[in-house]
Amino acid sequence: GAFSGDGEGDGGAMWDDYVGEAPDVADGAGGGGAAAAAAGLDDDGRVPDILGRGQQQGQRGWMRRQRRRRLQIVDDDGGMNPEDEAANERSNGSGLDPMGNFNSGFNDDVAGGGGGGGNGGYNNYDNFGDDVGLGGVEWGLRPQVNARMLMCLAAGAENLPDVAKEPNAFKCDVLGSARESLLDLWGSARGQMIPLDVIQKTLDLAFEHTQKLLDHMVDLWSPWEDDGLTYTLNELNTGKEWNHGGIKGLDSALGPHKLFLDVGSNLGLTAMGISLTYPGTAVVAIEPAAPSWLMQELNLRCNALSPQPHIRSVLAGVGPKNDGLGKVMWRPSSTTSTRTWTPKSEHKDDDIELAIHLRNIRTVLSEGIPDDLPYSTPISVMNLDCEGCEYDLVPSLTEADFDAIDIVLGELHWGYIPSEKLPSSDRGRKTHERLCRHEAFARDKIECCAFPDLEVDTLVDTASTVKELAGSLCDGFDTWAEEHHLNDIPDDVGWFELSAEWDY
Repeated sequence: GAFSGDGEGDGGAMWDDYVGEAPDVADGAGGGGAAAAAAGLDDDGRVPDILGRGQQQGQRGWMRRQRRRRLQIVDDDGGMNPEDEAANERSNGSGLDPMGNFNSGFNDDVAGGGGGGGNGGYNNYDNFGDDVGLGGVEWGLRPQVNARMLMCLAAGAENLPDVAKEPNAFKCDVLGSARESLLDLWGSARGQMIPLDVIQKTLDLAFEHTQKLLDHMVDLWSPWEDDGLTYTLNELNTGKEWNHGGIKGLDSALGPHKLFLDVGSNLGLTAMGISLTYPGTAVVAIEPAAPSWLMQELNLRCNALSPQPHIRSVLAGVGPKNDGLGKVMWRPSSTTSTRTWTPKSEHKDDDIELAIHLRNIRTVLSEGIPDDLPYSTPISVMNLDCEGCEYDLVPSLTEADFDAIDIVLGELHWGYIPSEKLPSSDRGRKTHERLCRHEAFARDKIECCAFPDLEVDTLVDTASTVKELAGSLCDGFDTWAEEHHLNDIPDDVGWFELSAEWDY
């Protein structure tokens, strides 16, 4: 069931079936699967007996590593000490993350996984090294409660673990102001996320933690120790100006009756930062990966940012036309790495391939534009950080539609996409030339060096060119262009090949 598993790791009760009828927590002989996630540590800080032996050993090793991180004790070779290695070896993938129910991807039963021997965990936590928490992002010990328990509590479930029923179990106001919104989210997720176990396993992966976002303290939901969230928070918290990779200094462009479009919004941190920094700005946050979209919704709703008339979160992939199909690889250990071009050489055991429905930007905006704005509202600022979807979105816009966007921020990915998966050079050239007319790209994207004399739109009266703004960035550009096949990809065959993982 949702919070138990027998010796074979059976389980997987639907959330609807679980409400009010939760089975008892698994017994000491066979507790595996999601029982580990539900249990965490007991009140005395010990590994609970309901975990299988392998999971107990794995969790003890995980606890030791957390203590070592807090004490900043690192072995000379940067690896685990012999005691940790032994625990890791004994558990063999059964619980370095003590969750124990997300080993084989979204095709497993939700509460399945290892009973008895404790199989079913995954060991991506150690991939972060010992620098997690640097740059102002603090993780500490993983909470004992997750988003599944949050949603069950909102629905009135009675037989939850005691830890989930404590008054301060959640910072999200699950029994107060956020309750109706969370129940609405469940209905929305059921209608959009198929199969159902995608929802359940996403909720099992999501944990709540308090972090600083710009000048605000926010309570965020994400996979624990998510590299992507750590990176995004560190970038936003640098306080950079909009034309140097940040979101500061947009006071004249954003505010009431202005529209900010975030394409590839991930867990919603940039959208939250815009909403908090420029109150009243209409925000449309578009995310193609269903697990990230669900956590984004939790972040917006638990921080009282949604549902509000001026902010919308849309589950969609942006393509050149409607009714297209794409595939992305979603990585819990780095949610910002959702992309269509993951090399098999970089594959991780917890990577999940997801099918996504592609729609053109006009269709997505017609669905997502906030109620208090007319459909004809121009995009004031667009943020593009979608791991390559810029090569679909930007060429699909008419010249008039693109010119109507005041400011474009974001990233270009030509230099990261392997040559076998690159779009055609013509598609790349059209994308780059349009984006490089915007200052945030011209200053620090090497792709823009292909257009040294291109005039750049700036917020000051003085005209500038790419060459003037980029400066030394363009030194050695010809070599870079040759190495990354900037001018010799003849067609879009690799780009539109329907896979998220490529054998190279």
